[in-house]
Amino acid sequence: MTDPLQLLYDEALATGICPYLSAGSYRRAADDAEEALDALEAMLDPQALNLLEQYREARFQTQGMELEAMFRSAFRMARELFTQV
Repeated sequence: MTDPLQLLYDEALATGICPYLSAGSYRRAADDAEEALDALEAMLDPQALNLLEQYREARFQTQGMELEAMFRSAFRMARELFTQV
């Protein structure tokens, strides 16, 4: 991403998405996921825990890439709409 676009993306991550994620259903889903993860971790042996951590790190990276792609797509659409007006 270009520097200005990166700045906008960082700002959106820091402030722009929070209002959309504060809904009760999101909070409940996040709490359920955390509870299930805690239960799973308690059941795993050290080797499986290591594998789970590798999965979590890879998933975190792909989610970041997905968020960036969605941001870039939304930014492009907004720019196209703005130039049409």
